[in-house]
Amino acid sequence: MDQDRRRLRPASVSIRPASWRAAVAKFEIGPSAASCGTAAFTGEPVITRDIAVDPLWSAYKDPVLKHGMRTAARLALHA
Repeated sequence: MDQDRRRLRPASVSIRPASWRAAVAKFEIGPSAASCGTAAFTGEPVITRDIAVDPLWSAYKDPVLKHGMRTAARLALHA
C-alpha cells in the first residue's frame, strides 16, 4: 500500500513486465477496484475467474488483458 493508503503497490515485481506494474500501480482501493483493491477495501477474499467479464475489473481490465492475465485472486488485506 502506498503512503496515502489509496493504492496498492505490485508485489510480484520480479515476474511481471514493467508496463504491467505501471498499469496496476494506478488502481485505487475501493468497492469495485479489481481483485486486490476490492479485497483491501472489503477485508474479504476476492476471486475473479475471468477478468474480461468480471464487473470488478471493468475499469481495469484492458492493461492486464493486454499482458495475458485472465484470472485473479486476492486474500483479504489487513493494513
